[in-house]
Amino acid sequence: MRRPLLLPLLLLLGLAAAATGACSLAISLDGLAGPALVDADGRAPVGDGGSDADDGDARRDTGAPPSSAYRAAVLADAPLAYYRLDLGAGDVVADEIGVHDGHVTGALTLAPGALAGDDSRAAVFDGASYVVVGDVLPFEGVASYSIEAWARPLAATSDPMCMVAKNIPDDAGALQDGYSFFLRSDTNRLAGNRYRSGVDENATGPGIAPEAFAHLVVTYDCATIRLYVDGEKIAENASTMALARVANPLTLGASRGGSYCFFRGALDEIAIYGKALAEDRIRAHHAVGVGR
Repeated sequence: MRRPLLLPLLLLLGLAAAATGACSLAISLDGLAGPALVDADGRAPVGDGGSDADDGDARRDTGAPPSSAYRAAVLADAPLAYYRLDLGAGDVVADEIGVHDGHVTGALTLAPGALAGDDSRAAVFDGASYVVVGDVLPFEGVASYSIEAWARPLAATSDPMCMVAKNIPDDAGALQDGYSFFLRSDTNRLAGNRYRSGVDENATGPGIAPEAFAHLVVTYDCATIRLYVDGEKIAENASTMALARVANPLTLGASRGGSYCFFRGALDEIAIYGKALAEDRIRAHHAVGVGR
């Protein structure tokens, strides 16, 4: 009788990944292609992790508009966390996946959302409020990830504005380790940064117009950071540093655990993925969001 080949094959694939420092492999016991069995924190994802757009309804019932085509498009790409930011009762910011709920520090208000034909609302950040998610989604080493958001910033000032960050400064206040997705000070230039021991590898794009929603995405594929605005790639840069885990929590609307880089304006539909979204999927999300 022939010996089963699955376990030796999985072992070889794991050794190859460790030897090359490449992105983690997504292995399904139903075949050699399919959803990852664990998320970036080593937790089993809720639901089957597949591409069924309706699966999100079984994962989380938040009262979100069930007819949202944009929500379905995002869930089809299996995010690790997804915040519609249509705030409910109390200080909880619900994760559509049902795993990484956040909590508001300060006060957020609501405004019309970014999406065409969708009555879900956006959260308005006042430059002091933010959302704490917790010590999750560290994307250590060269783990792939994507962060997606619709943002309507106010005019640029002398301070940067973060959409999503998990990082920590050194004793002098300079960023030491982690990652961030933000608008640079003075210019609102979009940036996606990775930090290791005070070294900053980043991609930086053009300024984002104030007082108008833009669809913003950063992806990292183990070797390159890429930025997209309204479905189009606008910048890329190499990054191969292996990130260390940082103790500060993942935050929305601020960085450094909630002490700097406060967002001023509206944020909507923030999604975080444990993979680099393909360009065609980014364009598809934008097209659905603007009603095309």
